[in-house]
Amino acid sequence: MRPIFLDMKTANPYTGAMLTTGVSSAAAARSFYYGFYFGR
Repeated sequence: MRPIFLDMKTANPYTGAMLTTGVSSAAAARSFYYGFYFGR
């Protein structure tokens, strides 16, 4: 999944940056929710 985003970033910096930030923020939120749910 990561090489695809890197290729898209090199192809279109604006779209690539938005996708990478969106994926990283989604992963951070997912890890936070999992940590909160399983950490109780």
